[in-house]
Amino acid sequence: MTFWEGCTPARTAFVTKFRDLVGAMPSEKQRSRALQLAIPPSTLSNYWSGRRMPRVQTLRAIFEAVRAHAATGLPVTLAELEELRSYAVEGRQERDVQAVFVIAGSVPAARVPASAAGRSGEVPATGPAEGPARDRHSARSAKVSETLAVLRSARASGDLRHLIGTAWSASRTLSEADFCDAVGALHATGDTDLAEALLLADGQREAAETMRLALALMGAGLHSSAELVMRASLPSGGGTRS
Repeated sequence: MTFWEGCTPARTAFVTKFRDLVGAMPSEKQRSRALQLAIPPSTLSNYWSGRRMPRVQTLRAIFEAVRAHAATGLPVTLAELEELRSYAVEGRQERDVQAVFVIAGSVPAARVPASAAGRSGEVPATGPAEGPARDRHSARSAKVSETLAVLRSARASGDLRHLIGTAWSASRTLSEADFCDAVGALHATGDTDLAEALLLADGQREAAETMRLALALMGAGLHSSAELVMRASLPSGGGTRS
């Protein structure tokens, strides 16, 4: 099942872990699971999609019920679920960003020593790529280089429409690895305006897609870029408490 269309990134992060928890039950049928969890099937369906958020007491009861029926160890702790839930229901943008860090197991950019950041505020990679990683980078450098050249050319000629169109097309066609390479290369040369154009060109990303891209950017050391993508994706009204 896909996520509810109104899910913020933080709510998506919680639902992902909630599904992992319920998935540890031996039965694969939602109706059987709901019966064992002592909740209506419709309620489980709403929790599963992210349309509704369980109360703290309900979440704890569900966790204990899953633990009682699961044949093996649980893939997530109650503390992790409660923390992600708090991010999701408070409806604060900074909490949405922090939720992705929790899922990724990464360190927020604010906790990285200032001396480790480049002039653009991005965290540089720690050392050169080696082996297969370096080969993959070489293979995709031509595609990334072409995108960067077109963006810079459009800016130089003052053709804003072409610049925006190129940025949008790149955001749709580049792989996540290529996209991260392009953003990193632009920051490395001080072209932060073009990096932001690339990051913000696609304003129709789904919440799950946004989270995957943010995780990829963080994996590449581009923490502030990940935060920018996350903030741009959030609805202005924030989340609601259920």
